[in-house]
Parts: sequence; structure tokens; C-alpha cells
Amino acid sequence: MAKRATRVTLTLLDRKIDASVDRLDGQFTRLDEKFDRLEKKVDRLDHKIGVTSDDGKRHASALFEQTREEIQKVAEGVAALNEKVGALVDRVPRTADDIDLLKLGYRNLDRPVTHLEEASPSPRRP
Repeated sequence: MAKRATRVTLTLLDRKIDASVDRLDGQFTRLDEKFDRLEKKVDRLDHKIGVTSDDGKRHASALFEQTREEIQKVAEGVAALNEKVGALVDRVPRTADDIDLLKLGYRNLDRPVTHLEEASPSPRRP
């Protein structure tokens, strides 16, 4: 009878082990499914990040190009203003010389008038 009891116990133990293995297999299957779903989510996120990154790079590149063009326009404007200021700076000494000549001419014209005014008698009042 001990053999039979041992056999029954071994059979029960074998069934319990089989049931535990089946439960573990089911749990591993569910874990595999969850892992597959997570892997797909990661792949989708990776794709989204890649697309977003590419869009960001294109946008940044467009902004950099636009900024470069605007800087070029500003540089051209500064160069044009430098030329105009340079031309004005060149004219200042000539203008000062012209003013000096006008002052000299005015003095030369003013002398005879002053002499005439000094030489003429003062007008009498009635």
C-alpha cells in the first residue's frame, strides 16, 4: 500500500507541477504579448521622434537660411550707408573751404559799403 500511496502522491505532485507549468506558460505568453505591444509602441514613438526631429531640422534650416538672407541685406545696407557717409566726410572739408571763401568775399564786399556809409553824412531828421 505504501507503493500505491507513493504512486498517488507522485501522480498528484506530477499533476500539480503540470498545472504550475501550464500557468507559467500562460503567464509567459501574456508577458510575451505585452512585450510585443510595448515593442510596437516603442517603434511608433521612435518613428514619431524621427519625423519630429526631421521636421525640426528642416524648420531650423529654413529659419537659418532666412536669417542669413536678412543678415546679407543688412550688411548690404550698412555698406551703402558707409559709402554715403564716406562721401559726406569727403565733402565736409570742401564745404568748409567754400564757407571760408564766402566769408572772404563778404568781407571784400562789405568794406566798400562800410566806407561809403562812413563817408556819407548822416541823414538829417526833419
